[in-house]
Amino acid sequence: MATRDEQINSLLGCLHEIKDLMEYSYATAMNQQRSLVDNDAEGIVVATKAQEEVLRRIGEADQRAAAVSRQLAIEANSMLRDNCPEAYDADRVDASSIAQIAGSPHAQMITAATKEISTLAAMVADANETNRVLLQNGLDIVTECLRAVATTPATVYSDAGLVPESRADVLSLDRKV
Repeated sequence: MATRDEQINSLLGCLHEIKDLMEYSYATAMNQQRSLVDNDAEGIVVATKAQEEVLRRIGEADQRAAAVSRQLAIEANSMLRDNCPEAYDADRVDASSIAQIAGSPHAQMITAATKEISTLAAMVADANETNRVLLQNGLDIVTECLRAVATTPATVYSDAGLVPESRADVLSLDRKV
């Protein structure tokens, strides 16, 4: 079984991994935004796949951090159960209670990491919302173009459209214009 310090270091490692992944997620969202603005279909696909992968990895790191946090809370609860049974509820842990459990000097590092993660998460959410709007606008444009083509009477794009017969014109070098 891991010691308390090992668990705290593991938690800090998970938080730093999440922070790094959130920074990468933000950079990927900005790349996706540039691709959407530039109408770069390949860039959109690459950025979307990268974003899916980074979100999967963030979820895994978050689950590891939650498991370590829960274990720390359970151990803190068992130590304090006799003195104050409601002091730590392992099912209701949050960043501040984990920081308290970790104690000094780890509390400041945990608090700083969770604040950075929170700030980055807000930035990623804003960038993804902008990307969603850009994508929706592009889809609206395509939809309107398809409606216009479908409702325009007798064009070369419709079955009833008149397409002139092609004539074979012969170009001769000795023909005078």
